[in-house]
Amino acid sequence: MLVKKNIRKIIVSPEVKKEIAAELGCTVDTVYNALNLTDPTTGEQPDRIRRMALERGGYKGTTIKWIEE
Repeated sequence: MLVKKNIRKIIVSPEVKKEIAAELGCTVDTVYNALNLTDPTTGEQPDRIRRMALERGGYKGTTIKWIEE
């Protein structure tokens, strides 16, 4: 059975994700995980990533994902 799930996240372009990763010396996956607000990572670096994304034009939004249960 497929179930619709709303995923909260900060939405930015892939280029901005790459810029943030390069500036902080981390991977793009780390940036992606920090911007996923449904099950957010905690700590100083994820908070910095989220702040940088919002300062660079990102916005809080949702995406829909279909998951099988």
